[in-house]
Order: sequence, then C-alpha cells, then structure tokens
Amino acid sequence: MGGGMRVVREQSDFQSAFERAVSEAKSAFGDGTLFIERFLKCPRHIEVQLLADAQGNTIHLFEHDCSVQRRHQKVVEVAPVTHLPKEVRQAIFGDAIKLAKKEIIGIDIVAAQIQIAAGTTLPQLGLTQDAIAKCDFAIQCHITTEDAAQGFQPDTGKIEVYRSAGGNGVRLDASSGFAGAQITPYYDSLLVKCTVQGTSYEVARRKMLRALVEFHTRGVKTNIPFLFRLLTHDILIGGKTFTTFIDNTPDLFKLVQTQNRAQKLLGYLGDLAVNGSSIKGQTGEPGLKTDIVVPKLQSREDPVNGPPHDPYQPCTVGWRNSIVEQCPEAFAKAVRDYPGCLIMDTTWRDAHQSLLATRLRTIDMLNIAKETSYALANAYSLESGVAQPSMSPCTSFMKILGN
Repeated sequence: MGGGMRVVREQSDFQSAFERAVSEAKSAFGDGTLFIERFLKCPRHIEVQLLADAQGNTIHLFEHDCSVQRRHQKVVEVAPVTHLPKEVRQAIFGDAIKLAKKEIIGIDIVAAQIQIAAGTTLPQLGLTQDAIAKCDFAIQCHITTEDAAQGFQPDTGKIEVYRSAGGNGVRLDASSGFAGAQITPYYDSLLVKCTVQGTSYEVARRKMLRALVEFHTRGVKTNIPFLFRLLTHDILIGGKTFTTFIDNTPDLFKLVQTQNRAQKLLGYLGDLAVNGSSIKGQTGEPGLKTDIVVPKLQSREDPVNGPPHDPYQPCTVGWRNSIVEQCPEAFAKAVRDYPGCLIMDTTWRDAHQSLLATRLRTIDMLNIAKETSYALANAYSLESGVAQPSMSPCTSFMKILGN
C-alpha cells in the first residue's frame, strides 16, 4: 500500500533507511520482512493480475498502467498500456501471465474467481488464452475526499449534496458517497472509483472528463479539480506517464475551484428566513414611521401656480417631436442649430451595468418611466444598457416604456 518504502541513493544511508523501514513494517503489519530491489528513476508501474484454476490453467487478460500515483498510491489507472513496444508487452506476458482490468475484455473477474473456488476450471468457463482479446480502452480514477491544494489533506464533514456520473461506458465502485454521509478521519478517504470505457485512449480520456463534470459534491472537498488537471496535462494526454509524474509536475496543483454559488445562495436564504437580515439598517423596527412622501412634478410653464403634471400620462414634449412632426432631416438641423449643450442621461445604463443593478430591477425602471419622461423632458436622449447601450430621443424612449 506504499507504506514502509525507502529510496537509498548513497551507501552511507542504507543502514538507517533499512532500520526505519523495518520499524515501520513491524508497527503496521507485525512483520519486519523487507524486499530489496533496484530503484528505477521515472519508471512505469504496470501491474500483474492472474486468473488460474485448480487444474493449473492460467490466463492473462492483457495489461494495465498504474503509473499515475501519489506516495505510491494509485490515482489514475489506464488499460491497456500506451506506448508499450510489442516485444516488451510479449515479454511481460511471458514472465507473468497477466490479467488487466475487466473493463477492456468484458469478463467479471469476481464471478470467475468464485466459480473457480467452487471447482470450475477455466476451460469450463470458456476462458482460454486464445478466446480472449482486447476490444477497448479503460481509465479509472480514484475520487477521494482530499484537498489537493492543501497537500492532499483529508477533509471531513457531512456530504450535503452528492450527484454521481453515469451513462454508457461509465461504472462506479462506490464507497461512502451519498447525500447525508458523514466523512470521518478514521477511515480511508476514498469516495468512489470511476471507470470509463472507450474505443480508443482519447475517447476514454474525454469520457472520463465528462464523467468528472457530472459529479456534484458539496459539504466536503474532493480531489476532482486535481483529476481535471491530470487528465488535461500534455504528459497524460500523450500517455507517457511515470510513477513520479505528480511529484515532478508542480503545474498540476494550479487548480480551478468551483464557486458553489447555488449552495451559498441557499444557505443565505435559509439564514435570512430563520434569523432575519444582518445588514446594518435592515435590523429592528423600520426607522420611517410616516407615509412615504411622493414628490410632485411641477409645471414647467408655471412652476408656482400651474397644476402639477399627471404622472399617469407620459410627457409629450421633447426632441422626439422634431422627428414625429417633421422629418429626420429637420431633427438633425434642430440639433445643429441648438445654441446650448445637449444632455444625455446614463442613469438607467448604470442601473444595469454597475452596483445599482443589484438594487434596481427592470420592473422598477418601468414603474418610474413616466415620471422620468417629465424629469428629463428637456434632455436630448437617455441611454439604457438592458442588452447593449442604445441612444434614442428621451420622450420617445419613455413613451415606449410607459406603454
């Protein structure tokens, strides 16, 4: 499982490394027996699995690559192995008759093992070497409740939301992955193994990316953002991984985290419904004890004695009249002949494109459209940013909104 391993690069370090490995092995397994083997820099990890019966029949179901690992623990597995010369592959088969993952050959290994244990032979199961052939590629990712940004620190807590992947060619070997599950620090952090099958290595890789996108977990952190980085890295895309790939590639830890906006919004709304607002000025009794005073729009012709404007009817005076009553040429001439400065108001544009947008809705603008048509009757235009900034004669724009 990766524990108790030591790399000795200098002869002087051998004894201390050996003693530490023996001590760790005794503490963990009660047995201090060690195996010594040659250390290979940047090797590939190709596992051997066998299926044999009591009659001595043994078969291999091709190979799979476990090179993508962290601290000697598998993270991503691929079958069959890419970029493996034919003669090397055949030599491996000759040294240890090998079995790869069932996803690429369609054999239920567990069921076969149970039948073999009951006395069934491989030929009786139809499992002979000549009858077995590769048909697809498979990739398996180990999804854990670990935070890669914090050195793969295991996360704990309650899984609030859990949605897993699915579909053709996707298989899940689930552990504790379900909504409501309590993740504790006392067990392995593995959440689920996700295996995908495709007609080529690239098809399987893309299918795994799609499966990871479908996973939706809230409440605890997972290594899914890290798996995205792995599966989109050039080395893994090219199928040329090695056992120290993760340790030697710091770019893998430039992670893109999800925003979790929906869960945060639900939490905020729940807190608001139960505890009320915590914003200053919105707590306690309302400060205004009287009715809201609605200002009146005084007559422009006689502001002192004239009757106020009726806000239920839009203003009919403004630059728009030059177009409606005459023609566009007359409107252009009136603009050129105007001796003063023409004003364009941009308040409504800002309402959609700045912080005001969080406090003023389009329906609120509609409710004040007629009043605005009087307040800005002498303005040249009004700019609105509902979709994109547009300019139009003020009263024309207001009349459209007012209607």
